[in-house]
Amino acid sequence: MSQSPKTPSAQDVLWDSIEAENSGRIAQLESQIQALKASKASGLAQRSNKALAEELAEQHQSLTKLEDELADAARRFERRFDAIAMMDIKPRFPETLKKQYGASALATEPDDFVLYRIIGNDLYPRHRKGQSRDNLRFILENEQPLEGCKKRWVVNRIADPAEESAILTLLEAHHQEWIHIPFSAEEYRRIPLDFDCLPSPGYLASAEFAKLGPEQRQRLLTALYRFKNNYVMNNNGARNRALEAGLGEAKWVLPWDGNCFLTPRAWNRIVEDVRERPWLAYYAVPMTRVLDNQRLVDDHFEPEAVEEPQLIFRNDADERFNEAFCYGRRPKVELFWRLGIPGKWDRWKDDAWEQPRRELGPEAGQFGVAGWVARLYSGMGSLEIGTRQSARARYLVRQEAILSALQSLDYGAFVPNDGISTIKTKGVDEIQRYAEKCDLSLNHCVERAGRIVSDVDKNEAPFLIEGKGFLQDSLVLSLAWSSTQDFQYLKSAAKLYRRHFYCCTPSTDLIPENSLDVTLELHKTHLAFGGLEALAYFQVVTILVQNGLLSPIEKEIFDHSLAAYINRLWNDKRRRVPQHFTPDMLLEDDLRLLRLLSDAGEYSKGSAVVIESLSSFDSIIAEDGTLPTLLSVRNSRSSVAKILRTSVDLAAIAEVFGINYLEQKLSNGRSLSDSLKWFLSYGSDNWPFCQRDEFDQTLLDPLQAALKNNSFR
Repeated sequence: MSQSPKTPSAQDVLWDSIEAENSGRIAQLESQIQALKASKASGLAQRSNKALAEELAEQHQSLTKLEDELADAARRFERRFDAIAMMDIKPRFPETLKKQYGASALATEPDDFVLYRIIGNDLYPRHRKGQSRDNLRFILENEQPLEGCKKRWVVNRIADPAEESAILTLLEAHHQEWIHIPFSAEEYRRIPLDFDCLPSPGYLASAEFAKLGPEQRQRLLTALYRFKNNYVMNNNGARNRALEAGLGEAKWVLPWDGNCFLTPRAWNRIVEDVRERPWLAYYAVPMTRVLDNQRLVDDHFEPEAVEEPQLIFRNDADERFNEAFCYGRRPKVELFWRLGIPGKWDRWKDDAWEQPRRELGPEAGQFGVAGWVARLYSGMGSLEIGTRQSARARYLVRQEAILSALQSLDYGAFVPNDGISTIKTKGVDEIQRYAEKCDLSLNHCVERAGRIVSDVDKNEAPFLIEGKGFLQDSLVLSLAWSSTQDFQYLKSAAKLYRRHFYCCTPSTDLIPENSLDVTLELHKTHLAFGGLEALAYFQVVTILVQNGLLSPIEKEIFDHSLAAYINRLWNDKRRRVPQHFTPDMLLEDDLRLLRLLSDAGEYSKGSAVVIESLSSFDSIIAEDGTLPTLLSVRNSRSSVAKILRTSVDLAAIAEVFGINYLEQKLSNGRSLSDSLKWFLSYGSDNWPFCQRDEFDQTLLDPLQAALKNNSFR
């Protein structure tokens, strides 16, 4: 007897419709592209040069537009394919699962639900500032009661106290129930970087790292911040917290993102799908992005839900989110892999520094697909369009936002920054170092400063002294002020600065209108000093800025010059080939740049320099804390002391960027503090390695002080 043909399922019909629609559109676009190319080729010989150029430009623009549209159509097809592939997966051992479920106590319980939505930090520029609170308000005011479902919230480590307070007030005003996971600045500042993720010791100072493109470098930097990311964003930690809290409240637990919105129609679809097959322990709920939240008020809204799904757990499900995976690095997707939920994530590749994925779990395949959910608007419309460019931009901006948020927290942000010359360091370190280089003692500086003050007050003519002469007089005045706190020294330094750069007279000290271009050229002259001279020059002006002794226009010019010099050093650092430099040279260069970045409030670049300098130190430290590559040189004790002194100076500035440089564990588990303890353990006279020249015992003092005064303890 012949079998009757199988009736196609709703999914089969949907698949055939989508395939026909996309295949037809792709074929049409390909035909248009070929026709346009043929038209371009046939018309070349029949046009004047000008007309031909104009037509070619127009055709190129049309061709580019068509190719972009083709790529977007192909991507829509791919996303739809992934969504349907997820629905087409058949559960493993369905009869066994049905039997086990039917024999359990769960089978007699009602299919009730509890929805926990997790509200976290707004990450600009991925989200508009205040967007989480606005979306919360929209949900509270517009989402209808969900039949058989309790609504709960998790307020998850919001670092901005004002924003957290506003969210809690809003929840309280609407009589909501929530779990509060507070953010502790003290806990956060103790969290280290994750150097164990690097492929090899000293990787950031290697030729391999220098070959990485900007996107790979950013992904690697995000991986280094994994522990900090996991604390602040607490993505999977909050999901697991919500899941554990919900297990005793309902049969089905929904630990979802805070921007999820459910229309009555969407909720009914979810409930119907879950109740149809309650013997499955997990459900994936496909998501759709909306650009206008008001569309969700209309219950007839029926989207194409093809975005990364949310998950529903039955309260006896064993799996949990993997808390080793941080926000921006596939935290939810890792559980998709574990459960065997198919999608575009199956085509993703891992970098060498990624956390290892878990194998398929015992409950893999025990999932279904239920309904859909909407993701509310992020406030950044260009990132929510369903195109290839938008998806890529969304990924890149998310990585940027994560690093920016963490680095600004490290730097002590969420406070206004009044410009590039907002100073966080005392501002005399480099001046003192340069004074030592020039053999300027403190007593001599105070004595000489008095004569300079007198000369400045008496001299009625504007003067332009030779660059380093001006610099030394400015240094003397600044050091005299730092020693005596006598403000007259700084006032004279400001006059000297103004007359030198702007040709002002003592009677007016006003800046001539035509002097600005000359000033910028003079600043460039001082930048040419390089090294300590340039650093000391900027530190002098920094002190004047801090103490309000420069006018707004002078400050603007200084900021411009400082930014230009920093940019030059930064570009030099990006272009350098690490293997052409010794570790002590790399550390010295990093120290010079880091001092300027600290003064300028450049926390993103500053954090990168701190991390790369740690990696340079990582390349020379052994597992026992020794520095073996330096022990065979002629004056090994002096060489070790020098590199440790540079590292200690870096550690002092690294505190500004919220990084515990002294105690940070490197790839072999050792730290700078271990090397300091090893070196200082030999005392004054017991150094067993080669030291031909007399050792300067005063070099030990700053190393001992660094161990004693680490502010992170």
